[in-house]
Amino acid sequence: MESVGAGPLRQGRLPPSALPRPVVPPVVLGHAALGPGQALGSRPAQGQIQALVNGWGRTFSPFFVPLRSLSHPARIDYDKWNHLMGVELFMVYVVRPGDTLYFIARRYGLTVEEIMRANGLESDLILVGQTLYLPILPTGIYGVGSRGDAVRMLQQALRSMGFTLQTDGIYGPETANTIYYIQLKYPELAADGIYGPQTRGFLQQMLHSGYHLVPDPYSTLALVNKTNALDPYYLPPDLTIPEVPFTTEGSAPRKQMRAEAARALEQLFARAAAEGIELAGVSAYRSYPRQATIFRENWEQDPDEANRSSARPGESEHQTGLAIDVSSPSVNYVLTQAFGETEEGRWLAQNAADFGFIIRYPQGKEAITGYLYEPWHIRYVGRPAAQAIAQSGLTLEEFLAGGSVTL
Repeated sequence: MESVGAGPLRQGRLPPSALPRPVVPPVVLGHAALGPGQALGSRPAQGQIQALVNGWGRTFSPFFVPLRSLSHPARIDYDKWNHLMGVELFMVYVVRPGDTLYFIARRYGLTVEEIMRANGLESDLILVGQTLYLPILPTGIYGVGSRGDAVRMLQQALRSMGFTLQTDGIYGPETANTIYYIQLKYPELAADGIYGPQTRGFLQQMLHSGYHLVPDPYSTLALVNKTNALDPYYLPPDLTIPEVPFTTEGSAPRKQMRAEAARALEQLFARAAAEGIELAGVSAYRSYPRQATIFRENWEQDPDEANRSSARPGESEHQTGLAIDVSSPSVNYVLTQAFGETEEGRWLAQNAADFGFIIRYPQGKEAITGYLYEPWHIRYVGRPAAQAIAQSGLTLEEFLAGGSVTL
């Protein structure tokens, strides 16, 4: 089996029971400009705040309100901002005797300009007792051995997304590992476990998108996508190889699925064979490091399009052990959209739900799923959910967000 969690300074697999339930952002913010006297949450002069609270499944917009675009940032209700965003984008600091903006910025790994911009200050004059709001992601470069409030701020930001680590202000192997696995998501970054300006930029994107770890990765209805991710150390239980034809020989990890899904796949393939339909498994389980390698290869071929057809590590359903890519000899066992137009592809789309599988990335749903149409990628969710999803035409995102269909 492929090594799960291979990387520098690895301390061992984190127990799933140790994962905190992450806070899920309850709203999506569109681009907006606040007028004089308006607080975040009041009616913006431009744009609109769209509440998308529908159960625990949510869809997030890639757009947010950058502070530097607000006309009156000093009048923002930051406590409300933090509450709405679901993660602490700012920490509250009360100015003490002897404080200067330079001293505060240096202590928390920020710049004076960042603090002034976040608080709408026109000068560096501050008063004792004044409340300042400090961005939680520090500037600067930190690695193993770094200590202080800036490191603690970084650790708190990582915990807000669901990563399990101590917030002790000590940049040890645990913090370095977390940064390392985040860096594996982005081929642009050097995966060295060191936090710096480039890593900070990608972490900001993750925070603003509502990125968080899946609270219950063991559920057959676990939603895994670009903002709902699996822990790098997550290893599905009871992995086994289903007794179905595969395009490769041997017992490679890519053939493995969780036992329940494997049994269902065997039944699906048996029905297909009985009706003269020839299918073959191509790729099932993938570890986080393996997915990182695959994504990097796709990114190197086409950086702009890679994430439309390939998932970053942690964001792939293959790590759940509940998904598998299938194909047929009619398309030379290639994973291609043309498979959907073959007799085998049409049969799969029509019958998968009877065995608990769905076509996870349907045609015309890229804006919701984040990925192009993949008629070959099926995901096990259990028969009741699969049949309800198939009958409704919903995606898994829509179904879990409280669509009109109930089990």
